[in-house]
Amino acid sequence: MKILLASNSPRRKELLKALGFDFEVVSVDCDEVYPENLRVEKIAEYLSDLKADAYKNLESGEVLITADTIVALENEVLGKPKNALEAKQMLRKLSGKTHEVYTGITIRNSQKSISQTDVTHVETDDLTDQEIDFYIENYKPFDKAGA
Repeated sequence: MKILLASNSPRRKELLKALGFDFEVVSVDCDEVYPENLRVEKIAEYLSDLKADAYKNLESGEVLITADTIVALENEVLGKPKNALEAKQMLRKLSGKTHEVYTGITIRNSQKSISQTDVTHVETDDLTDQEIDFYIENYKPFDKAGA
């Protein structure tokens, strides 16, 4: 069995390596757009399925893994910040509040597809502007939903 990971996420690659899996990273080209009326808790799984559907080269004996993660605060989806200002605004919103991190995963072979969503409730301490600036400068959160 050959495992294919359709993700550019360094964290997902690290996780599979840490679990001892041999895998190949593959590219999936799709617009990550979801219906406006979709409930927040369904978005990550929808996007994960969308990515799996976009991969057209799955062969017998291969298993494809796709995933997507979103951050939501009071039903507002916080995507990946485009710049430091946007990251700072997101982190200010999250400061002192509890938000949700939804991860949807799809595992597919040539006969079957399984999708699931997991949610984690994350409580963020009150953050000072200095702490936010330090985090942005040192950790470059531009590839992370919700910064």
